[in-house]
Amino acid sequence: TIYAGSLSEDRRELRDVFFYQRATEPNQPDRMILAERASRVTDPDEQASIVDLQNGRQYQLRAGQAAYSRAEFSYYRLRIEHESSPEAASARLETASLTQLWQDRAQSPVMAELGWRLSMPWVMVLACVLAVPLAQVNPRQGRYLRLLPSIFLFATIVVTLMAVKTRVSKDELGSWAFVAVLLGYLTLAIGMTVRYRMPSWRTPKPPQQPPVQEQTS
Repeated sequence: TIYAGSLSEDRRELRDVFFYQRATEPNQPDRMILAERASRVTDPDEQASIVDLQNGRQYQLRAGQAAYSRAEFSYYRLRIEHESSPEAASARLETASLTQLWQDRAQSPVMAELGWRLSMPWVMVLACVLAVPLAQVNPRQGRYLRLLPSIFLFATIVVTLMAVKTRVSKDELGSWAFVAVLLGYLTLAIGMTVRYRMPSWRTPKPPQQPPVQEQTS
């Protein structure tokens, strides 16, 4: 917990700073810092927040105990490590470029994001192939008869790929799962195209002539 009473006029320094950090282990004391001023330092790795504190006091204390330790300082650099939450890691992967993902493709979450991105262009190809059989209706049927089934079929492609992405990120499946899903739907699309091919592809059968009977007089 960090609290500042006010900001400087140039908004670069904090005044009357209060900092409290709970111990991460049971046998370690909590830490509380009071400082007159504080300024933030840029971390080149962006893995932590670095704050320079001036003219303050640091207390180390344990809950339920009256004993504590106190130390005064004129200058103290405080480093606060960033918590590596799954949401933050996922957000960083979604904003990374394909080049960065390809360089770190050995990691399972990176491979999941890379496979997801590379699958999206092929989903558009599958949509075009599936559009041919799904658009065919009989003359007596409504033109929107297959619209709802088509929407559900297209949605299953995306939902299946999202499920594969989750499993790959957890190292439960390999990157081949993306290819397997795309090939499965491509086989389905080709089979439906052959079954429901366009009428112009069909070769009309010649009409059968009735047999001619010869008459004799």
